[in-house]
Amino acid sequence: MKGLQPLQWAYIVLTISLLIIVFAINPLQAALDTAIANNAELTAEKLRAAIDIMQTMPSRAEHTMSIYAKKCKIYVDQKSVTVEIKTNITLNLIQTSNTIVPPVVPIDCEERRTITIQRIGNTIRII
Repeated sequence: MKGLQPLQWAYIVLTISLLIIVFAINPLQAALDTAIANNAELTAEKLRAAIDIMQTMPSRAEHTMSIYAKKCKIYVDQKSVTVEIKTNITLNLIQTSNTIVPPVVPIDCEERRTITIQRIGNTIRII
């Protein structure tokens, strides 16, 4: 025997590749889910913090915030900020602000890449 034939090498490479793919998918999927959850939590926390800071600003103050999540919806009501990301991971952060004028239209991240928060008098508005 002089060694392995090309088809045997192809079979070995294919077998090893399939084993790597099969055993690596679960840890990679778990890491991806964690990263998505962290992104949702970070986006909600940043928006909540911006709203809280705007409550202490003088009238006519304005803050623009970039959104990095591509497929998400952001819901803001009088007491919570909810960021819902495409993979059905939803994080709800409670006790933000009671000065937001309801109803705030849900923000679709695919259509908008920035959120503007304004303080007019004692009212916080999200545009």
